[in-house]
Amino acid sequence: MSSMSLNRTCVPLRALALALALALSLVAAVALAADPDEHRPCPELITSKGYPLETHNVTTADGYILTCFRIPASRTGAKPTRGPVILAHGVMDSSNTWVMNNAEESLAFILADASFDVWLMNVRGNLYGLQNTHLSTNDAEFWDFTWDDMANYDVPAVVSYVLNSTNATKVGYVGHSQGTTQAMAALSLLHPELADKLSVFIALCPVAHIGHTTSLLLKGLAELHADQLVSLLGLKEFIPDTATLHKLLPAICIPVPSLCEDGIFLIAGFDQADYNVTRQPVYMAHFPSSTSTKNMIHWAQDVRTDKFQRYDYGTAAANRQHYGTDTPPQYNVTNIRAPMVVFAGGHDALADPTDVAQLMKELPANVPYVSVEAYGHLDFVWGEHANTTVYQQVIQYLLSPPRTSV
Repeated sequence: MSSMSLNRTCVPLRALALALALALSLVAAVALAADPDEHRPCPELITSKGYPLETHNVTTADGYILTCFRIPASRTGAKPTRGPVILAHGVMDSSNTWVMNNAEESLAFILADASFDVWLMNVRGNLYGLQNTHLSTNDAEFWDFTWDDMANYDVPAVVSYVLNSTNATKVGYVGHSQGTTQAMAALSLLHPELADKLSVFIALCPVAHIGHTTSLLLKGLAELHADQLVSLLGLKEFIPDTATLHKLLPAICIPVPSLCEDGIFLIAGFDQADYNVTRQPVYMAHFPSSTSTKNMIHWAQDVRTDKFQRYDYGTAAANRQHYGTDTPPQYNVTNIRAPMVVFAGGHDALADPTDVAQLMKELPANVPYVSVEAYGHLDFVWGEHANTTVYQQVIQYLLSPPRTSV
C-alpha cells in the first residue's frame, strides 16, 4: 500500500474517531445542577444507595489486576442465602453499568435484595482494570489484548476468586454484550472446565456472530479495515477513560439531550425502547470506559467475517505462530456444557436478531430463549422497567437453572 493510499485511508479513520470524540465531549454553555451519581465511582454508587460494599483485587495469570466489587448483603443488612452471582459488563463498559440506576431498577441491587451474593467484575483495560503486576498503561504491551484474553484469563480468574472467597462450589454468571462473548469463548474452547463451576450462564444480548450489526462504530471500523492501519497510527488505547472527559460529558445531556443519545447510540444503536432519558447525564459520566484498540479491531474483524473466532493476526505465518494454524481457530459454542439461558432484544443493533438466531442454532439443544421484542442493547442494563420485563426472569433462572444438553 502506497503512502498516499495510506494517508487517504487514515483520513476517514481519524474522522470517525474525531466524530466519536466530539459526540461524547461537546459541552453546553450552561451546565445545570448535576446528579450526584455523575461523580460517584462504583463503590460510591453502591454505598450511596445504602448497600454494603467490599472491594477485591483479582490478579490474572498474566498479571492484570482487576478491581471487582462485592455487595455482600441486602440494603437491610440481611446476609445472602442464595449463593454468589457474577455480573459481567459489556464492551467499552464497566461494573458501573449495573448500579447506575435507582436501587429498584439496577440488577445488582435487585439481586442483593433477593438474597444473592453479588459480585461485579471488571476486565482488563477498563476504568477498574488499569493495573498490572509488571506493566504500566504507558507500555504498549499493556494494551496488547482482546476479548480472547478476557476469556482466557479474566473470566477464569474472577470465577476462581469468587468461589475461593465464598467457599461455594458453583457461581451464577450473568453477562451482557461482551460479557457474554468472553464467557462463550471460555466455555466453548479456552476453559471448558469452567462449566463445572457455573450454576448457570445467563446471556443478556449475546454477541458471537456479528455480521448483521448496525452499530455505527463497529461497522465503521470494519469498513475502514482499521486493523491494517493500527500499527501505522500507533493507537493502543481506544477512547482513553480520562477523568476530564467524564466530567465534561454530562453537562450537555440536559440542555442538548440528542447529542448524548447520539454519543451512546453510535456504539449500541439508536433503538432503545426503555431508555431512561432522565438518567442520561449519569450514563454519560460513566460510559464509555476504556479498552484497547486491538480489542476493537477484533470486533471489526468479526463484523467483516461474520465468524465467532480468535483474533486474526493478518497473515498465515503470524497466525501459525500464535495458534499453529493458518487461520484463527473458531469458537464452537456447541461445546458449551454449562446450563445457559439467552435473553435478546428484537431491536438490538449490536446483537442483531439475525445474528442471535444463528447463535441459537449452534448452541446445545434446549437452551431457553427469551425475546424482549421492544428492547435494544442497553435496555437490558439501563431499562427503566427492566426489573419486570427481564430481571424477575433472571432471578427465576438463577434459582432454577435449565437443563441443557450437549
